[in-house]
Amino acid sequence: MKALKIICLTVAVTLMLTGCGSSAINAPAPLSSQTPIMKATQGSASEDKDNDSPELSKGIPLVDACISKLEANKIDGGNDGMLILKRLSYCLNQLSNGKAFTTLKERSYSPIYDFGSFANMMDEDMLWKITNNTLSGEDPYKGVTGFIERAYVSETDQSLDSYVAYVPSGYVSNRSYPLIVLLHGYGGGAYLPPDSPAHAAFLKICEKYNVIMVAPNGKNKIPNVSVYHDDGEKDVLQVIKLAEKAYNIDTKRVYLTGMSMGGHGTW
Repeated sequence: MKALKIICLTVAVTLMLTGCGSSAINAPAPLSSQTPIMKATQGSASEDKDNDSPELSKGIPLVDACISKLEANKIDGGNDGMLILKRLSYCLNQLSNGKAFTTLKERSYSPIYDFGSFANMMDEDMLWKITNNTLSGEDPYKGVTGFIERAYVSETDQSLDSYVAYVPSGYVSNRSYPLIVLLHGYGGGAYLPPDSPAHAAFLKICEKYNVIMVAPNGKNKIPNVSVYHDDGEKDVLQVIKLAEKAYNIDTKRVYLTGMSMGGHGTW
């Protein structure tokens, strides 16, 4: 990656952890004390239109109500709170039209990047916290920690995209934190639960040592994967900049890692 002091995690993780804090927590704190509207479970590979679940039927009008409240108060469409609500609305409507987001078939739509974080964002309390923070003129994600999703407008194609993040429960804005940038593999763009091998170890490390993690999609839409070249590289760099803007990141401790195709992107 150009113009960034990024050290590969495979070489420097020990050095990073020595300066990351002293909190001794064996596992991540609960992501939410509430029941998410969308359950964070592995989805079916079926593309049949059978998604009219109570959770889905409740989620669509709830997200739309949050968007309407922001629009009524003339909140700018590019506000972070508005962007994530619009992204969630899009994904919910895709689900209601039978898009399961679980197969490796060619995609003509922008899929849910990670269902675990998507489900956590669909917690009713979470949605209203983001909405009310936005209405108060504060950071929409103020007080929001754990495994989450953040939306943004891509600089490469102007699409409404998103990235996964983990923010440790003890995060405070007046101290700086290391950043791990995790690049997913070829099949890692949809329905990864937070306890999957792709994320579980990183979530535990992030919580225990007070590290922020972001996982960009990297413009990998099967079968046209970027392999983190060209637009994919630009997407990763944009997400790093967004993370540095959203959180107090120690820019001297930014670490890049990945698995499979993400390992290729790392090097």
